[in-house]
Amino acid sequence: MGVPPRDLEDVAHDLFIVVHRQLAQYDETRPLRPWITGIARRVASDYRRKARHRFEVQSDREHRGHGSGAEASLERKRAVATLVKAMEKLSEDQRVVFVLHELEQRPIPEIGEALGVSTNTLYTRLRRARAHVTKRIEQLRRTPPRPDEMKRNER
Repeated sequence: MGVPPRDLEDVAHDLFIVVHRQLAQYDETRPLRPWITGIARRVASDYRRKARHRFEVQSDREHRGHGSGAEASLERKRAVATLVKAMEKLSEDQRVVFVLHELEQRPIPEIGEALGVSTNTLYTRLRRARAHVTKRIEQLRRTPPRPDEMKRNER
């Protein structure tokens, strides 16, 4: 849901804290998975809102590399950064289905069950999200990065 792998453990911890706090208000007549998924969406959204203001400095160990391995790693980081930037303008509903299906390889029926949304609605959201992300990636590739973005990516 837009949380980088390095922060998943912390965000999952936050999720469990919120679930624990909200457990008293849980309506046992309703399914548990959609309730927890809704909380997970909000926790991930809160994380993304806070994370865009955070800057990290790589250690010397992370910064060092040799030959094509370093180049491949740099290219992968650039591709991930491009994808994240392309996904910024997706609606929350589109982002969730895009991440769960395209990145986490979850089948649409499973996502529908977890979110309590029909599969037709999810396929529509996925189609729109794919179109938006594809168009945005093409735009980002045509537009050279601004100098301040290049400096931030070098850190």
